[in-house]
Amino acid sequence: MNERRYLVRVLSVSGGLVRGTARMKVWSEVLGSSPVDIAFVAGGDGVSAATCDARLLGSIREAHRKGSLVIGVADGRSLIEAAGVPPADVTGGLSSLFRQGHRATGHTDVAAQLHDIYDPGGALFSALSIVSRDLGMPRAQEVGERVIPDSSRRLFAFPGEPSEDMRRDKMREAAEWIEQNCSRPITVADISQFALMSKRTLLRHFTQVIGMTPSDYLLKARFELACRLLISTALPIDKVARRCGFSSGMALAKLFRRRLSVSASEYRAAARSQQDTAAQDKP
Repeated sequence: MNERRYLVRVLSVSGGLVRGTARMKVWSEVLGSSPVDIAFVAGGDGVSAATCDARLLGSIREAHRKGSLVIGVADGRSLIEAAGVPPADVTGGLSSLFRQGHRATGHTDVAAQLHDIYDPGGALFSALSIVSRDLGMPRAQEVGERVIPDSSRRLFAFPGEPSEDMRRDKMREAAEWIEQNCSRPITVADISQFALMSKRTLLRHFTQVIGMTPSDYLLKARFELACRLLISTALPIDKVARRCGFSSGMALAKLFRRRLSVSASEYRAAARSQQDTAAQDKP
């Protein structure tokens, strides 16, 4: 049996007691006081004001930078956008989890009055998506039933756990995303946000499927892009480096020496010479 446990904590910028929209007070810890794997950013009546809270937005950015999967719940997504963190939708691959557009009838069904609970962008759906990802869909169904008795009437039959083929496809999608975005300053945290998993999980699956770490693959994608630009353009080495996501021309130069034992200029000259020779040999 999978004995994985979740430690759930309520976090806020200042810590201490915080009041919810139902006037219920809960104790919170200071955001950033300890690392978290997954951070749910809640919405509510104070979202508009919170988008102007520099401390809160900075804390969200810092959590993302440290590798946390940051998930916006309902209008909490606007806070993530204001912080400049790429949005993560853990429910996208589980759209069949709930019956879309279905609502139970009958005034005795208290949960039927809480439409936001069954919102695909809401807290319950997002949390069950994480449980399903980690422990399988049957376990997510069990948890959902414990939280809201009789909720299975709103659940589809679970099709089973993601197959190994699905995991491989997801890692290949992540590799393709790296190639498409390598020219900008992305990080492993950005890649894990795209893949909807923690940095540790991403590292394990990506290395198994692709054969190298996400960081090494990012460097490889940038180097290959630099090689193409050196051949196809007349841009100076410094500009080629910046367009490929490198910090400077010196960083690119060192990489060329380490990988090919030639300078970037020597590589450009040799590649163009080969192109000219090939063009002359054509009938």
